[in-house]
Amino acid sequence: MNKQAVTYQIKHYFILLIGMALMGASVAMARLAMLGTSPISSVPNVVSILLNQPLGRMSNIFQVILLIIEWFLLGRDRSFKIVIQLIPAFIFGFFIDIFMGIFKHTLPMPSYWAEFGWMVLSVIILGIGVYFEVGSQTILMTGEGVARAIALRFNLPFGRAKIYNDCAMVIAAGLISFLATGKFIGIREGTLITAMFTGVVVSAIRGHLHPLNRLINLED
Repeated sequence: MNKQAVTYQIKHYFILLIGMALMGASVAMARLAMLGTSPISSVPNVVSILLNQPLGRMSNIFQVILLIIEWFLLGRDRSFKIVIQLIPAFIFGFFIDIFMGIFKHTLPMPSYWAEFGWMVLSVIILGIGVYFEVGSQTILMTGEGVARAIALRFNLPFGRAKIYNDCAMVIAAGLISFLATGKFIGIREGTLITAMFTGVVVSAIRGHLHPLNRLINLED
């Protein structure tokens, strides 16, 4: 591999790292707003609250579970190469706990509307982070890996499989919460808003922010 190719790969992985940082910051912000997190973080968020454990650590454990599910869904198409999906997944969990520590003492939450405002900002940041992650064209995270495995296993379009996957995660989080406490915790309006509008943010970036598009596409 020549020097230019190495530099190109480094750029790709740097873009992925930025995406992981933005996504981690978004989840931490949403958690502190207490209005619900994104679907992929809903189960770790509920378990984190129930066990009083760091959200990033619970996210890492959940990513391993998702990888196991993906392994079984892939059937004969499975490969040990999918294990590399845990690399960005664990980096994502690391950034969640880093930003939880930073934001815990710096984000003012004096009212519901302040919480709602931070939650909306978290959706925007999450959309940008997802755009960086996907645009890096490097390694899928386990959430997308499971959605892809569902699409392959049941011959579905990826977009529909992704919706089914996100819905299943939110339902699982709700069941865990209700069975453990008799009520729903960690799942609120923010979960629905994030699920509905993250894709809208990504599409808006792709359609209107041309300088960022050029950066993501790594045009030299």
